Amino acid sequence: MSDALVNRAKGELSESTEFGNLVGPSNSGFVDPLQMTAITLAQVTITYLSVTPNLDRNVHSNVILKLANEMSDIAIRTEEG
Repeated sequence: MSDALVNRAKGELSESTEFGNLVGPSNSGFVDPLQMTAITLAQVTITYLSVTPNLDRNVHSNVILKLANEMSDIAIRTEEG
């Protein structure tokens, strides 16, 4: 397990292990907002699709959930490297 994941599990928001000054752009801190945005958009869209359910909408809902879960992995990889 990476240090960033361990720190996140502990509730720490920083993946740095020592003090330093940030110079320039950084991807740090974007994982949680991106995960929450993907999950929220998936939930809202699936709720809308569920108003009149059919097989196609159920398939679309499952695909949307898988994409939302995949966003977590993408965000973590982006932050780490």
